[in-house]
Amino acid sequence: MKIGELARITGASVRSLRYYEQRELLLSRRTAGGQRIYDQDAVERVTLIKELFAAGVSSDAAVQLMPCIHSGRQRQRWWNGWYTNARESTPK
Repeated sequence: MKIGELARITGASVRSLRYYEQRELLLSRRTAGGQRIYDQDAVERVTLIKELFAAGVSSDAAVQLMPCIHSGRQRQRWWNGWYTNARESTPK
């Protein structure tokens, strides 16, 4: 999605999204014309960034925290998927 759509969905300003990218809190790809393109995961990431800032976390601290948070969420998704599959495959 383009930067304007991400801004509309998340309620973050385009300027904020550019700042998040500058701080390497958010990643994008570029089109041949130089436009930013974001993955669908960017919506969750921007929401999390906004929550961290609203809680008083500085951008420097957020940069350090994001890899840990991302890793924890990946593990949680894996666990939830594994648990659901295990429950569904258990004879009743």
